[in-house]
Amino acid sequence: MFRLIARSISRALAAVVMKVIPLVSAEFGPALVAELNKCNDKGSDKVASGIKDPLDPPVPDLIDPIAILDVGCGSQLKMLSIGDDQVVNIYRTSGSFEPASLMVWFYLAKQSSYAIDVGAYTGIYALVAAGANQRIKVTAIEPTKQVFSRLCLNIQINGFRMRIAPLHFAAGDRLDDCQLNQYFDIYTLDSGSTLLASADQPVLYSEEVGMLPLDNLPGLAAGDQHLAVFELTQIGPDIVKIDVEGYELEVLAGMHEAIRSSLPVLIVECLSPDRLAAVHDHLEEFSYIPLLIDDQNMSLIDDVLQYDFERTRNVMFYPRSKQSLIEQVSNNSGIAIRH
Repeated sequence: MFRLIARSISRALAAVVMKVIPLVSAEFGPALVAELNKCNDKGSDKVASGIKDPLDPPVPDLIDPIAILDVGCGSQLKMLSIGDDQVVNIYRTSGSFEPASLMVWFYLAKQSSYAIDVGAYTGIYALVAAGANQRIKVTAIEPTKQVFSRLCLNIQINGFRMRIAPLHFAAGDRLDDCQLNQYFDIYTLDSGSTLLASADQPVLYSEEVGMLPLDNLPGLAAGDQHLAVFELTQIGPDIVKIDVEGYELEVLAGMHEAIRSSLPVLIVECLSPDRLAAVHDHLEEFSYIPLLIDDQNMSLIDDVLQYDFERTRNVMFYPRSKQSLIEQVSNNSGIAIRH
């Protein structure tokens, strides 16, 4: 997700000065709260200067570590970032992030009891789902250790600890250990990490992570090493978002039983027309229908030939039996279906 924009992080870090918002959440560890509030108390003062390498970039004005995000529906969300979160950087520079996709997801979540966010990154989709419905339970799966830590903090500062269960593993088609490839340095929360090798850029480092099929989720209990929150829902999901950098078919293969029994609505990031076709073929036995989500023109498109990487890489797949639900979501969200 958004590998192309990672290089803009340093520019966003230097350019943005946000309104200071004091931290009052008791969910943080006391030391972290004290340190962040100490930063907030400095207001617009410069970061204390010290001996610097002359090749280092100038130190920017202090950035508020808490960004307030308005996704256009529901309550505002808080996300922790000091210029290292790519989703927050997009909000701070352009004012929105995948607006049509999040609007559709929000209205789907309002009518759902269980959502799964696969490749949750720092949590924007999981947070939107939790904010849409006080009764929903959300499983947020993120394999990158550094990103997973930030996901947990974002859940805490929004007060969603009893609605979102963060799980640190990679979703896939088997129980296994695997190597997760990272393409950016440790000062960036990499949103493009993948289990696949990339021919476009070198791997900077890899980390070992456990793989788990989503069909195995009901077997996990709150006492298992994966969990530190609440008992996972024992039924299949109503909605699933999948953003796994080309690993979609393996994730879908690992949730075959959940798809068969629950027929969830899926939002899948497809990085090419070929990937879209492959996902559609995989879901054909369940009579799923694809709709492109156009995040630039705020619409849904029923012609997959209009796929465009920049505008419509998020694709909604829904079972034919839920046609009326999709029409209702379209009407409620204002995201019209274009034929």
